[in-house]
Amino acid sequence: MEAQRECRADIERVNDPKAQALFETVAEVLSGTTKALTDYSQRNEQAWQQAGYTTRPTTQPPTVSDMAVDVDASEPPPPINKI
Repeated sequence: MEAQRECRADIERVNDPKAQALFETVAEVLSGTTKALTDYSQRNEQAWQQAGYTTRPTTQPPTVSDMAVDVDASEPPPPINKI
């Protein structure tokens, strides 16, 4: 997931330990959310199987993100420093 990779890359761009922890937390939340949505749509978890929930037919996730690119690989942003 692109947003998760960006969060982990941002950990290296900042010097503030609290900001680094925030980026790591966001990356983990995105990972968990993606897994939960996949489990729900595929009924992989026992809770979804027993509750009798109905889901739409499984579709593939989009391969293109609508997120704007904020970093150009040839010119990365300067590191963010503590204020």
